[in-house]
Amino acid sequence: MESSRDFAAPSASLQEMPEGPGFWCGDGLGLAIYYSETPSVSVIITRLPTVNDLTALDDFPSFYVKMTYQFLRREDAVVRYGRQSHPKFLGLRDKTTVCNAFFSDCDQQPCYVQSPNFPGMYPRNTTCYYHLRQTKTPPGTKAIIVLSQKDGRLVHIKSQAQPHDTAERHLKLYGDCYYVGDYVRVYDGNSTTSPVLITFCRGDIVPEIVSSGPDVLIEFTTSAFDKPVHEMPWTHLAGFELKAETRFIPQDSIGEDCRVVIRSSDNSSGWVEGASHSVPPNTTCVWQFFGSPDQVVWITFVYYTRTTQLAKLQGKLCTTQLTIADGVWPNGTTIDSHCRGSEMRTCHRARRLREDTLARPCDRNESYVSSGKSLSVSQFYGDGSIVTKVSFLFR
Repeated sequence: MESSRDFAAPSASLQEMPEGPGFWCGDGLGLAIYYSETPSVSVIITRLPTVNDLTALDDFPSFYVKMTYQFLRREDAVVRYGRQSHPKFLGLRDKTTVCNAFFSDCDQQPCYVQSPNFPGMYPRNTTCYYHLRQTKTPPGTKAIIVLSQKDGRLVHIKSQAQPHDTAERHLKLYGDCYYVGDYVRVYDGNSTTSPVLITFCRGDIVPEIVSSGPDVLIEFTTSAFDKPVHEMPWTHLAGFELKAETRFIPQDSIGEDCRVVIRSSDNSSGWVEGASHSVPPNTTCVWQFFGSPDQVVWITFVYYTRTTQLAKLQGKLCTTQLTIADGVWPNGTTIDSHCRGSEMRTCHRARRLREDTLARPCDRNESYVSSGKSLSVSQFYGDGSIVTKVSFLFR
């Protein structure tokens, strides 16, 4: 393992620097670019002796620094601000902080969440909070916030010391980001006590991260020290940009608790889809059906798909599992369990029943039927739905 000193700064700076802004230390390789947030920049270069060695400065190898600079007009900074015809809304900045920002009603404006000083080197020893909220919703709906980035070149969060010629780039997740590195964490709510949807670092395409309600909090934390390095060849920018948008879904869609109770007294038949929002790791979503004492529950799947969106080491054989059980969850008797590589009963023509009530119904061999008045459908997300996306529709 590499120590934080190997990765970042000399031990003297680790021990003697006061708390406050972070620093770039050591050799700079590649083309590291810094873009200011204001019309002025100050560059301070400090050369420190090693610990307990006052003569060490005489033994230092040659010290060499070369920088170029350019003044760029705001309208030409299209990566950060967008084109004049399609400007980006970067939130309302909290001027008492380095980078905190607030975004409201992203259905009305093109919202983009960026690391400070994007698309260049971001500051060290910093934590930024970006709060996104939807305040207005049409009747009968609820708002959810969607974050994504389809261009993997616009995401690169340093995680640890890496070879400078690393060709393979991919997002690292959760615990892989905590070793003397930087990370982005997304909360399903307006505070750091809300459920964590994902933590990521390094860089690549970011699939959709979807809240269960009208609030999302993004935390961006950087370590205190870093080398002024940008990996070669030049295939990506520094920092990150996430596109944010608002969607409106039916009010009765499954929520943050991932629990739905459906009773025949409310509706004797209907259609059920998987969760619209992102589900955190190790979460089970449950759809519980209750009929009257003289009824049974009959469900028919039109489709069930599982898609791996992010590469992640699979520690277990079955990290994403669907279970259909007779009775009340979690104490029911399993009728069927569907995992990776197993087949489940589906009836594609059931979709026609949505438009044509005279279409031939699916039979018992294509469906699941309870022995009594209750039945549960539960979906377990071991890695979370951002890693493995699950989609289904049943009647």
